[in-house]
Amino acid sequence: MAEIRVVTVGQGGVGKSATVIYLLRGIFIETYDPTIEDLHRKQMRVDGFAYMLAILDTAGQEEFSAMQGEWFSTGEGFVLMYAINDRKSFDGCKKLRQRIYQAKDLKMDEFTIIVVGNKADLEEEREVSKEEGQALATESGSPFFEVSAKEGSNVVEVFEAVVRGVEKIRKNKAEEEELTPKRSPSFGSLRRSTIGKLSSGRGDDVQQPTNGKDKTKKFCTLL
Repeated sequence: MAEIRVVTVGQGGVGKSATVIYLLRGIFIETYDPTIEDLHRKQMRVDGFAYMLAILDTAGQEEFSAMQGEWFSTGEGFVLMYAINDRKSFDGCKKLRQRIYQAKDLKMDEFTIIVVGNKADLEEEREVSKEEGQALATESGSPFFEVSAKEGSNVVEVFEAVVRGVEKIRKNKAEEEELTPKRSPSFGSLRRSTIGKLSSGRGDDVQQPTNGKDKTKKFCTLL
């Protein structure tokens, strides 16, 4: 079973842990202690295939920002989350996205990001429009979802999108490796090898002279 490393990213209080818990257990937890770093495992079937998701639920508090480089360097798929009723969390996503890029050395073809606007059930408190969320996702070349961890809407779909994004990257890499020709010894290296054999007297003899009258030449097979 293929394993996929997923990292949830976002400022504190946007609902990262609540979203992960809903995925794992199908329930919504109203209150919980702020996360520093929790690793969860969840088996999912996506498009007929089984995957094991290793989900790293990270801290959003600024005091833990020094740990982000390590978190981000290990991820293959990122759930970049803000709350639709918190403009500050949306602006923070742009900075977090840049930190992901830096941790990955800007190798955009080696990971996938899903942009998620959480707390869609708080429509009356909305501070970030759907259009703004979609624009952020478009900048990243990412899928975009608005979800509600409280109601469970679109939670599973987000992680299915992570799996599909990572699988696409893996398949592209495998195809590139198959198309890359394997290196074979060059003509120059073969010629040098043959000359070395000649110098050491290891040529393929046709016939060795037995006396002064025998002028049969010594032949060597050149590659």
